[in-house]
Amino acid sequence: MSAARRKFPRKKAADELESIEEQLDALEPVQDEELPTLEPIAAEEELPTLEPITDDEDLPVLEPIDEATGYARIECTLESAGDDEAYDVCLKLVVPELDRSEVPDAVSAALGAAAARHADALRLRRVVVRFSGEAMIPSATKERVAQALRDLRPLVVAVQRGYPDEIVLENPMPAASVRVDPIEGDFGRLRVTIDTADLVGAELGIVLQGDLDRLAAEAEGKSFELAFRGAARPDDALVDAIRSALAGGGATRATLQPADRAPVEVLFDRELEGLVAIGESSRDDCDAELELRPADRATIGAALDLVLPPSVGLIRGRRVRLRAQGAESLVELVVERLAALGAARVELDRGAAGADLLLPRLLRTASKDDRTKIGVVPGDRDRAALFAALRRELPALRHAVHGHRIAVEWPDGTVLDEELEKVCVTDGLAPLGAKSVVFRAGDQSLPVWPAPLTFRRTTDGYGELVVAALDTDAGRPVELVAAVERRLRAHTQELRGRRVRFELTGEGAVSRTVRRTVFDELERAGVKSAELVERDAVDVLLPRLLKLGAQHANELRIAIEPAWRNEEQVSAALARELEALELPANATLVVDAAGEPASALVTALVARGAERVLLGGAEPVQVHPALFAAPARPGERAVLSAQPSPDDAVVVRQLQRELPARLAELGDLQGVSLTLQWPGARKPFGGAVAAAIAMLRAAEPAVLRVDGGAGGRPVQVLPEVVRRPVAVLGRRDSATPPMRLIGIEWTEDDDEIAITLRQLDALRDELAGARVLVTFLDHDGRDAPPHADDEPLVAAVCGALGDTAALLLHRDVAGDSVFEVVRSAVDGLAVGQRYRDPRGAAVPVVEPPAGDDPATDAS
Repeated sequence: MSAARRKFPRKKAADELESIEEQLDALEPVQDEELPTLEPIAAEEELPTLEPITDDEDLPVLEPIDEATGYARIECTLESAGDDEAYDVCLKLVVPELDRSEVPDAVSAALGAAAARHADALRLRRVVVRFSGEAMIPSATKERVAQALRDLRPLVVAVQRGYPDEIVLENPMPAASVRVDPIEGDFGRLRVTIDTADLVGAELGIVLQGDLDRLAAEAEGKSFELAFRGAARPDDALVDAIRSALAGGGATRATLQPADRAPVEVLFDRELEGLVAIGESSRDDCDAELELRPADRATIGAALDLVLPPSVGLIRGRRVRLRAQGAESLVELVVERLAALGAARVELDRGAAGADLLLPRLLRTASKDDRTKIGVVPGDRDRAALFAALRRELPALRHAVHGHRIAVEWPDGTVLDEELEKVCVTDGLAPLGAKSVVFRAGDQSLPVWPAPLTFRRTTDGYGELVVAALDTDAGRPVELVAAVERRLRAHTQELRGRRVRFELTGEGAVSRTVRRTVFDELERAGVKSAELVERDAVDVLLPRLLKLGAQHANELRIAIEPAWRNEEQVSAALARELEALELPANATLVVDAAGEPASALVTALVARGAERVLLGGAEPVQVHPALFAAPARPGERAVLSAQPSPDDAVVVRQLQRELPARLAELGDLQGVSLTLQWPGARKPFGGAVAAAIAMLRAAEPAVLRVDGGAGGRPVQVLPEVVRRPVAVLGRRDSATPPMRLIGIEWTEDDDEIAITLRQLDALRDELAGARVLVTFLDHDGRDAPPHADDEPLVAAVCGALGDTAALLLHRDVAGDSVFEVVRSAVDGLAVGQRYRDPRGAAVPVVEPPAGDDPATDAS
């Protein structure tokens, strides 16, 4: 652990604060008077030195906690009371040497833990607590002993601590009310009502032992119905004790109804047990034999529930042979019970005819919503046994079949012939109310009922027509696909060259895969034309809507031929055919169409990831990617960004197509400063850039600038800029050497840089030997610090001011406006030093002096 760290508050000496404030006061906005002398910022003197924390001095050492105290050292064991007949059990406590005041709490904790561990052995018993060891056991400990064991209701608790036995707790033996009454006056049938009063479940077995002995003594030939009343419930040990006592006493039947109206439990019933007999088998082909005697279904069910669970050791994981002569109708009930108990195999003994395999079952089912899967596991059944098992097991699946779509899964290689279809479907699943049936074997999946696809011939006003009807309720989409492929390929000859109407009937969902399969198979069959009809909707499948032209170089032409399709049918055909269309990578797609179909095709091609799309014609127009991004207009400023392609002629046509809509989005530009971002644009402007400027001028923004990117400054084209590139913004002649603050308008144009240099040359005499502070300005007179000192204008200005005593350039350092020394011949003024902007935090725009155009004068 560590002590609190010492804190070192940052301090500034009063003289340091006054010095800094004097420097700030001296840097006032420049007026007509001279500039003050700038002093460097001394940062190192203001920062205090932090001292390291010394572990030896600041971090105290924590002592370990000794946990080996109190009851953790008391040995507490449960033993027999030995020869002391006054007690049943003994709790022996060995108490080591402890302070006298600690003993009661330590003993209380140790006995509490022992009571939790040995509750069953202490409850309703005579208990002696014996102390030994080196500690003195004070009298206060006796009450702690009584408190620790009180909840277990011991009959007696005595303390032995070197004195005569001290009784600290006594309880009477509780009793339950046991009432025995004949049922309906029949003394052979007895109702035993047990009122548990305030007993808890763990106490019942102890309290009722004597009552059970009395009942068993008079149980011969009688039937007992036991009912518990009260909060306590009999545990498993007590139930077993009741069963053992009454059965051993010769009772014929015993049932138990615990408290809270729980279901009645049959403990034993000699009559029911006589209907079902199970035992070990001496045969090699089975492990256990079960014999069933005739009775009604309910009685046999009760007998099975009574006899089989106690015999689970003979059943789980074993082979059982069933004999049920005269009770064949109950065989399925027996199989259900044996399966639930984990039998590995069950056979029905048919004497000389051999045996029928009942378990493992032939059929396995799984249902979800209105779908059911039936798995067929023949095992070692031959064909006749398989058909017999189908007839026996299918009727029991009515709840999983009625109104459901059924998939019957057979082992791979199964031949789905007519006989098998008849037994399984016609005689089996159809009468149970199956909605549809599909056969599956390996990779094969085949709808078989109702017939999924039918054909008929008819005529209409255009001649002969083949109508194919697909029942969409016949199976899942993947199964309908198999049916369509199988049936259409089987009818290829009668479909070739004909008009086909493919109708979808039923209420089942039709997937895109099913529709696609219909399209592909009809096209493969060579039909003349095809329509897909679903209720009142007609989709024209063939002939195709899209015609692909030959691909030249990196260009693919796509034409649209609607034929007799309406607008909705064109849209559907477009979506379908585009889904299967594979677009070449990095290709230019040329759409030879017009109107809404062309727009829809373009939109779809863009959504499919086409890199470049043109509308065809004598002069193709690029429609994707768009020339302009959505414009931005925050306040009185607006930005319009373009991404032109290398083909200037295409860009001009794209400009004429897109710009009017973008201007409409911007709205009225009166009083708005608009910037056109056009990568690579440089003066003199020509081609598509010039065309864009002309169209934007016509919109009459207050200001129009062209930003060519690549770090260059925007060029103002509206209104025309009358340049005054150099202006003296302030001077201080009283300083040594004198100071001058000059503003230079930013430009990247070589001709304009030349004008700037001529103006600087005209100021040579005034600036020679002075400390010159240079700030670069944009067209609006705002500061525009250079990005780098090797930019053409900066390098030219630095070269032209070579005669100055010192040269400082304006910088923007992390949002702070400063001037940095870039050249100096003045003592104490080192290159790289930075000074606060003398114009203050809010730098005003300083207009050049009124008069003649400096650019004209300099020239």
